[in-house]
Amino acid sequence: MLGFLIAAVLGVCAAVIFNMVKDEDSEEPTVEADEVSQSSSNGSQSQPVDTIDLLSPSVDAEASDVSTRMRYVTINRGDHLSSIFARNDLSDRDLQQILNTGTQAAPLAKIYEGERLGFLTDPIGRLDMLEYQPRDRSVRYQFFRLGDAFQKREIHAEQSLKNQYKSVVIQKGEGPISAGERMGIKEATVLQITTILRWDIDFFHDIWPDDSFRVLYHQLYLDGEYTKDADIIALEFTNRDEVYQLFRHEVADEFKGYFRMDGTPSQKRFLRSPLEYRRISSEFQPQGRFHPVLKRWRPHNGIDYAAPTGTPVRATGRGIVTTAKYTDAQGNHVVIDHDGPYVTKYFHLSKFGRGVKSGATVQQGQVIGYVGSTGLATGPHLHYEFIENGRHVNPRTVSKFASIEPLDGAELASFQRQALLLEEEMANLHLLHEEQVAQIAKHDTRTLHIVEGG
Repeated sequence: MLGFLIAAVLGVCAAVIFNMVKDEDSEEPTVEADEVSQSSSNGSQSQPVDTIDLLSPSVDAEASDVSTRMRYVTINRGDHLSSIFARNDLSDRDLQQILNTGTQAAPLAKIYEGERLGFLTDPIGRLDMLEYQPRDRSVRYQFFRLGDAFQKREIHAEQSLKNQYKSVVIQKGEGPISAGERMGIKEATVLQITTILRWDIDFFHDIWPDDSFRVLYHQLYLDGEYTKDADIIALEFTNRDEVYQLFRHEVADEFKGYFRMDGTPSQKRFLRSPLEYRRISSEFQPQGRFHPVLKRWRPHNGIDYAAPTGTPVRATGRGIVTTAKYTDAQGNHVVIDHDGPYVTKYFHLSKFGRGVKSGATVQQGQVIGYVGSTGLATGPHLHYEFIENGRHVNPRTVSKFASIEPLDGAELASFQRQALLLEEEMANLHLLHEEQVAQIAKHDTRTLHIVEGG
């Protein structure tokens, strides 16, 4: 009996001791948990939800989801931000808060027809984000809410360039633009061609059936989607059996111009013609012609370009205006000195271009006046003269005067290496083009035989 009581007492003591040890073991972890909880609470207070970094990777990952919840509208003619906000039941106060961001709101200063605005609203219709998509599509501007204010961020599209090759033969009744469009080339790209070659070819009157051109140019893609045609990088134009081959030249991403393989520039000191004209009503005839007004034979020291009244007349080269006035014979006329032995004259203008007066400097291609019939003229036309060292020369033969020096030395060598690569690329692409044309012709012939046989 005594033994049983001693065992019971020892068991109770052991239980008490065990519980004391258990309480001591559990006390320290409980304190640590409280400290971690308190630390986490302090961290939450120092990083409120409104100040989350929207440029973090996690937010960028949500951008596509945000775009799917955006409501987009297209800007119409005559729209302005306040009318668009009102039409979409958005708060004018939110608009003012966006505009109050100062320079951040600068992209919204001018919006254009066809551009887009996107709105992201909360369940009660409050604006959370405004997105502006300019027409060039290279960047989007987002104005997102931070508390009672808005913050801007820019999202730049991934840009890439792809080479496109086209070969065109001009058919009867076509010009370069219509022929190019027939082959899938945009008008703006063909106009690049005419601009590059405007010193060599008169595209209004020197284009003939079977003239042809081959062109290699960039196409701009934004986020993998075609956006527009970009710069021409290589060009070959055959005009009445004369071939003009030109390559784009850049140095450290700076555009220097278009050059032939030997380094001579496409640009000349003088344009082929000073205006877009309908026809040449009188050629250069220094030996004399019968004057339609004076009714007598006299030298015709220039070319008469027939064109509608008001057609812009452009300076064919850079220079200084020495005369801009009216006389009974020449009417309103302009004379330009071109820094050396060359002088050009423009007669019978209806009026002068803006800022054109004696002593003014004009640039090549600048509008100096407009076609008219002032002075001794029977109808609207431009009389244009070209003088070299005091002697009249045929204006249609002066386009060979270069206005910039040819490439030489290391720059020429570098240019030629790149030009040879482009020439090879064009040759390979042309072979592929010819194979495709042959396959199409073969298919069309086979189809015709099937139809005839049927």
